[in-house]
Amino acid sequence: MISPSHPLQIALGLVIWSGYFVALYTGLSLGCQMESASVNSLTPTWLNHVLWGLTLVVACGLLLQGYRCWRWLSHHPQESDANRFIAKVALAVYGLSAFATLVTGAPTLVLGPCL
Repeated sequence: MISPSHPLQIALGLVIWSGYFVALYTGLSLGCQMESASVNSLTPTWLNHVLWGLTLVVACGLLLQGYRCWRWLSHHPQESDANRFIAKVALAVYGLSAFATLVTGAPTLVLGPCL
């Protein structure tokens, strides 16, 4: 695992979110290709449940990484200001990325997948 004070942590949350974003809409497109035409497009289907599950897994992973940064900050008060700054920014980025993941995936709860 990468240390919470490693500079890569600053961008990793957004990289994970962007990969999730691509996977969500790729999965949606491929799922709609497989979905039968007889299903009402306004009702949630198996695809909604799979995509919401993916959303929850990614959001929980991002929150777990943010928790790791927070815990590192509380256990390493003697670290340099630069390392603590990196961990603080990474904590904020992971939190915002988790929020963006939930907001991006929320429509899968209420909208049919193949409108």
